[in-house]
Amino acid sequence: MKRLDGSIETVRMLMSRGISPQVSTCNALISEFSKFHGANKGYEVYKEVFGVGSADSDCNKKRVFKVRPNVHTFNALMLCFFHEGLSDKAREVWCEMESLGCAPNSYSYSILMEAFCEEGKVREAEGLWEEI
Repeated sequence: MKRLDGSIETVRMLMSRGISPQVSTCNALISEFSKFHGANKGYEVYKEVFGVGSADSDCNKKRVFKVRPNVHTFNALMLCFFHEGLSDKAREVWCEMESLGCAPNSYSYSILMEAFCEEGKVREAEGLWEEI
């Protein structure tokens, strides 16, 4: 747990100096925070690390991020929300993925299809299957 908190501090320090960690490092950090602190905390880390959707003016200071979220970032977020029974949040992440121009992969579709099936929305799951 102490190492996890130190990891986010290290990322913050690097970002304050204009250095962005690799996307795989950011994804691992998001996954671990989600695992130990819940999906909502993982989502907060995602927003901070990738500078997405921040309303705080200090976070929007002409920061140039050299790394963008990828499909694995969104898959990790959707899976964490799904495991916590927050299928609506998983669908929100799906929409955010599309709005940022990131194409879903088969794993993305399978997470969302399972969420639909768990909610009894088989027609929606079938629609995704056909979209694949």
